[in-house]
Amino acid sequence: MNLTLDIKAVEPVYVQIERNLRQKIQTGQIPPLTRLPSTSELSHQWRVTRKTVQKAMDGLVAAGLVERNRKSGTFVRNSTDKAIIAILTGPNLADESACIHRILLKIIREEIDQSRNTRWTCRAYDGLYGPAIQSSFPSPSYRHLIDDLQNYPIKGLIKLDGSFDESRGLGNRYHLPTVQLGSPVREAGADVFLNYRHFGEETVRFIHQTGLKKIAYLRAIDSQIDTSSDLDGMNEAVCPLGLPPIQIHQLAHIFTVTNQFEKNVYEYTLRLIETWQKKRQWPEALIVSDDIAMRGAALALLCQAPNEARRMRMITMANEGIEHPYGLPVARYEFSPKNIARELLRILQLRMEGKKIPGLPVYITGSVRNS
Repeated sequence: MNLTLDIKAVEPVYVQIERNLRQKIQTGQIPPLTRLPSTSELSHQWRVTRKTVQKAMDGLVAAGLVERNRKSGTFVRNSTDKAIIAILTGPNLADESACIHRILLKIIREEIDQSRNTRWTCRAYDGLYGPAIQSSFPSPSYRHLIDDLQNYPIKGLIKLDGSFDESRGLGNRYHLPTVQLGSPVREAGADVFLNYRHFGEETVRFIHQTGLKKIAYLRAIDSQIDTSSDLDGMNEAVCPLGLPPIQIHQLAHIFTVTNQFEKNVYEYTLRLIETWQKKRQWPEALIVSDDIAMRGAALALLCQAPNEARRMRMITMANEGIEHPYGLPVARYEFSPKNIARELLRILQLRMEGKKIPGLPVYITGSVRNS
């Protein structure tokens, strides 16, 4: 095969090679299933290093245009075949608690469809909590994932939380580029995080701007959490603003399903109300760490102390585009699922192309939306 190439000094040589081959493949000059010359042959033909050719091929593999096989060589993929990106989630996508996972999956699919990279598609695998993987009888979704990894052109993994950390060997086992959205339960090893420190700082500042001083924080989190960045952010804001120490109310639990979580928060808030009533020490503002937890807290306040509830200023962490009825005015510190999805795809594509990614991990910052 004679692959002519006119190399100029304006941009990196590997970029020129990748673009040249991409154009020939997409226009049909190099037909599907064609075996490309070896790296050594191409480097000799174009008088460039093997490393330069390899970087160009990495880009074509990441774009799903060519397929490598260690024994038989590199082939142009069939135009009807698409490289699959596996989206892995801990919770079952049918559960209400998975609303953020559902919206992220939707946005990732939209971003892929709208991009010029039409050789990608994605497939979701849910219910990948630790027990579903460690059990002698792993979940159907996990078995499906393993089967697909062995039989289909899966080119990368996107992990949407850290709750299935036991599966971290998948990427290494199948030599797949992987990107992970961080979880406050396990901070090590992730690429993208929600900025909980900023959440702590901004919610305290927001309340201070309303002229209120007595703040309580209902921290309803998984009992395995190993970060205090939200508390650090609050403490950093309190001193400069001259506010009294924030009341921290820690509800530790092991997350199960949404209804049980909300019920636990409701019952915990009832006990808080009883204490506040006895001591006559009502907070002027309440910060809640989760919007589903906010539903349980708001219901308890409306049932047991409606007058105090209507006087209290409330704010919760939430995700843009996911609304919950609280029954009370609630401000929201919102993260953008679109920003999260775009960062995950950006990092994965760079990793698939074998490029270095500076500035990791990436922290996604939210903003306060008043009720």
